[in-house]
Amino acid sequence: SAVRVGLRVGGRSRHAHSRLRAGKGFGKKPAGGKKKEVREAEVVQERPATTTSFQDDGASTSPRLEPEAPEISEEITDRALNRMILFSGVPFALGLVFFPLFWYLKVIKHVEVPMWLVYIISTVFLGGSLAGISYGLLSTSGAPTQRSVLGVDEFKRNIKDITKR
Repeated sequence: SAVRVGLRVGGRSRHAHSRLRAGKGFGKKPAGGKKKEVREAEVVQERPATTTSFQDDGASTSPRLEPEAPEISEEITDRALNRMILFSGVPFALGLVFFPLFWYLKVIKHVEVPMWLVYIISTVFLGGSLAGISYGLLSTSGAPTQRSVLGVDEFKRNIKDITKR
């Protein structure tokens, strides 16, 4: 099938019109106030119907075989997603709660909270959220039946498999 990348010749598209009205920087507008006509050329690009892979010499082509994606059951993906939401969502929410809390302490209660403390607490909770995403994924077993609720044993086994290389 052919892929057509077409732009109209002559007439203005909505985007071309908005570009004409947009200013250029902070300087003065040019004298005369005439708008330039934007002309767009039609470009047609033909693409072959089959995907091909090219070899070094570029002379021959052969159909590319797409790798098959492994099937992962919905139960396993739901478990991984729930753990990622739990182990990353809770620290992230706590990290976001501390911003208005520090504002409240400083503005309303007039308590001087050192800025370094704000930075450390934000880094701990928001960084913990990032680590929670990884833990949630690595603590999920590929087996449909998993005994552990937190997945500590699966996490240890998956880390051992990753670092085995």
